[in-house]
Amino acid sequence: MTIDGKAVSASSSVRDLGIHIDADLMMRITKGKAVVNAMGTIWKSKNITDELKLKVLRTCVFSVAFRACETWTLKKIDRNRLRAFEMYCYRRMLQISWTAKERNENITV
Repeated sequence: MTIDGKAVSASSSVRDLGIHIDADLMMRITKGKAVVNAMGTIWKSKNITDELKLKVLRTCVFSVAFRACETWTLKKIDRNRLRAFEMYCYRRMLQISWTAKERNENITV
């Protein structure tokens, strides 16, 4: 297909877009986890209140992970991945081990 004399390739299927969205979502979650891990000294600090830690989490971590998320079309599995990432962040912030027998519903921030 050509537009204004330039060759343009068309996507062969809608699934191609799904693959790109899944890859972008996983890349965003990976970047968000890298930011969470880089802030380990903040999460471990006894001098910083939980409220301030939560503000840092929302401004620094979630802004990286959820950049341009309003354009995403999410499936149920994508929403589950995002919820798991969010709980990962809260557990790191509150220093709750992944081996602790603590339900997600019991973690309040």
